[in-house]
Amino acid sequence: MPRLLVNSVEGAKLIPFAKGKLRALRAAGHTNITQRYDVQGQRVRVTINGAEEIIEITGSVWDYLVWPTSTAHPAGVTVKDGAEVPAVASMSLTASEKGLRRHEHSKLLSAPHDWVSKDRKTVLSYDHGHGFRYALNGAYEVYTGARGVYRKGVKIQTEFGVKGAAVFQGTRSDGSSVRRVVYAAYFFDDIGAIELRLFYLDEANRDEAGAPTNVEIARWTAPANTVIAQPTFFDGLGQKAITVLETYAEDSSVISFMRPRYVVRCTLSLNPAGEIVAAFSTAPLAETPDEPTQTQNEQLFGSGGSSYFYGNPKTLSGYTTYGYTALGYPYVATTGYEELGYSRTTTRSKQVRFIGLDLDVDGDELLFERVTKTRAQSYSEEAATFASSSSGTDYTHPDGYNVVAISESYTYHQTRRLGGDDSVEVSFTVNGTVLFTTETSASTSGTLVTRDRAYSGSWVPGVVPRPPDPPTTVDTSTYNTVQRRALSLRDADARNEALALVVGEYPTPFNGTDLRPLKVVLHARCHGQQFSKTVFDGAVYTAPNGVGTDMFVYRAIASRRPDEYVICFSPDDVPHADPLPEDPDALKFFNHLALTGAVDRNPLFALRRKDEVISPAPDKFSLDAEPGFRLDPIHVL
Repeated sequence: MPRLLVNSVEGAKLIPFAKGKLRALRAAGHTNITQRYDVQGQRVRVTINGAEEIIEITGSVWDYLVWPTSTAHPAGVTVKDGAEVPAVASMSLTASEKGLRRHEHSKLLSAPHDWVSKDRKTVLSYDHGHGFRYALNGAYEVYTGARGVYRKGVKIQTEFGVKGAAVFQGTRSDGSSVRRVVYAAYFFDDIGAIELRLFYLDEANRDEAGAPTNVEIARWTAPANTVIAQPTFFDGLGQKAITVLETYAEDSSVISFMRPRYVVRCTLSLNPAGEIVAAFSTAPLAETPDEPTQTQNEQLFGSGGSSYFYGNPKTLSGYTTYGYTALGYPYVATTGYEELGYSRTTTRSKQVRFIGLDLDVDGDELLFERVTKTRAQSYSEEAATFASSSSGTDYTHPDGYNVVAISESYTYHQTRRLGGDDSVEVSFTVNGTVLFTTETSASTSGTLVTRDRAYSGSWVPGVVPRPPDPPTTVDTSTYNTVQRRALSLRDADARNEALALVVGEYPTPFNGTDLRPLKVVLHARCHGQQFSKTVFDGAVYTAPNGVGTDMFVYRAIASRRPDEYVICFSPDDVPHADPLPEDPDALKFFNHLALTGAVDRNPLFALRRKDEVISPAPDKFSLDAEPGFRLDPIHVL
């Protein structure tokens, strides 16, 4: 199997394409070659180096929305308002401040993912192969994981790549305790991970290189037409483990991953001989179901006809009061009514995407999902109000008899709307609890027609004629509003109800030739507290390419205890779609990003320790020229 370097779900969909290119190059006799392809907004590189094959798939310059830390502007330095914009931005921790401290981890030795013991005193870190905690589907679970588990900054070598790790804690029948590092490893076929093996590290027995002996506990094989779809997670005692299976179908070399999904549960314990054993069980994963498209029509109309049409509204309220003159003649003193009629057709649907199934330190299962709700409505409606008042006074006619002189005024207002609106709402949930929600798009368009008439006059029947009614004023206007937001999820941890995401807001569609406004905001949440920071508010030419794709790139949030966390949400120092000097589009993008917006490269920082929240970062945090360093929250736990 080729070595895979893929940084997005969209990119993972191109893995079959890349494998086909490798086969074609091999068939052509190549043994040392690199080829590059630009497909669907992704850059695909395939490399053959003897027996080794490498597939690299990265997104476009828009995949990160903001400059990555420590990545140079391809033009070197640009100028804004007469001042130079630094070519490289990086952040370093220059001192300890307000309880912030380094603990257990260092930049070179720590790994991006962690396990925390139930008493929260022990932390293991490891790299299961993804830049984020969860995998998104079976096609993306293609990594074997890196070898090694880190404890107190020291690497413990493992024989196989680690897909999950913990410290198992148990008690033998004689009352003695057992504490061993255990880990999960995956083994693959051409489709994906099909076998899970559990090992423990016998640190009392080591080889000549000092690596502990890896003792196999158990192995489990996925049923036919299923693959393991995420890493394995353990509870805080190392006694429970969990992962997920996904169903796949293969048709003419096209592989489709789909529901149903299954949860694989594993229980670790000690047998009478004091050996660690494991038992597996499988059950359908209880996901939140999709809601298929549903269409509903609502109507309100008057007595004429069986459905609404213009001119057939329903009278909602009406009133008339009477008064009398001194002569005893009745007349209408006030009158009015309100009418409303409409036909509204609404279409709704809900799609739920599985992100990951986790375990907290107590062994409770945590289902992380992305919920997308769509709504569209078309309508034809009218509303009208009428109000009048009149007064009468006794009046002596020139011929000697008495009549009533009348003064009258009225107003009439009618509106008619014909159009529609639609919206898409995205939420991230853990066991149904919403962590973040926003409308990614909302638009309204239509035609509004208003009719107004106002009258005021006095007359005496048979003496002074009634003034004529004025003409009706008609005004017709159209309306069209659009709001778009692109979401890119960068970190997620169901254990802490934590996430970090980038939101790009752009009210006007991009056309590639005119500067259009764009606002980029970082959002982060952990343990119920939310933080936001605007890092770009300017204008760009081109539409964001792929910013709606979840981009789990690095660890932005870390929490060891429920009352403590570190959020350091900043661009990473990962490759940024190779903005090479000879790439004119990349140069144009970076130049306009610098010249048309207030780029803020400082991180969204928040620290909670000892019931105190520190945000933004203390003064001792600074931007400097130290290359290649980005503070990761896990380093300062």
